[in-house]
Amino acid sequence: YVPSGTYGSNTRINYCCRSDGSAYSYISLPTTDPFYLMRYTSSICQRVSGMSVREEIITTDDEDTSNNNSVSGSHPKVTGTRNHSLYYCYYS
Repeated sequence: YVPSGTYGSNTRINYCCRSDGSAYSYISLPTTDPFYLMRYTSSICQRVSGMSVREEIITTDDEDTSNNNSVSGSHPKVTGTRNHSLYYCYYS
């Protein structure tokens, strides 16, 4: 599955984000299978009861010319302007 959006030469991805609690507080999620969450506004990965977590950073090598990169609205934590880094949290 991929998030809703428009995929092509100028991809737009729509995200659903929450910031109504502290990442330091444990939340309950299904723990049967490993999964990923993306960091939003916190400097740490959300704590999930019964799961171990490790952060993974993926940096994309975006187009160097004719690039329409931008971020707006609610979106996962991203750094960079020309090449973007996304912060994933892997739970197992």
